Amino acid sequence: MKSASMTGWTPLFQRIVCSSLWDQGDHVRLAWVTMLALSTKEGVVPIKSPAALARMARIDLVKAEDAILVLSSKDLLTACFLNFTK
Repeated sequence: MKSASMTGWTPLFQRIVCSSLWDQGDHVRLAWVTMLALSTKEGVVPIKSPAALARMARIDLVKAEDAILVLSSKDLLTACFLNFTK
């Protein structure tokens, strides 16, 4: 039996725990993990639509659209002295 080969991996930096992402709803965190798993080494998430993200993250479309909005906004509530998006 052949095993599936990994096409990539996503590094998880320690500073991510400073993000206010952890204060967001489950749908945002699920979308974020899904997007991390799918991202390329260039940081591109090859998802064609919010509906595709909803299906992959197992969340409904309205929540996927909300997650995209939250994740694309600046993180003004970060607990660290860093300026990065969620």
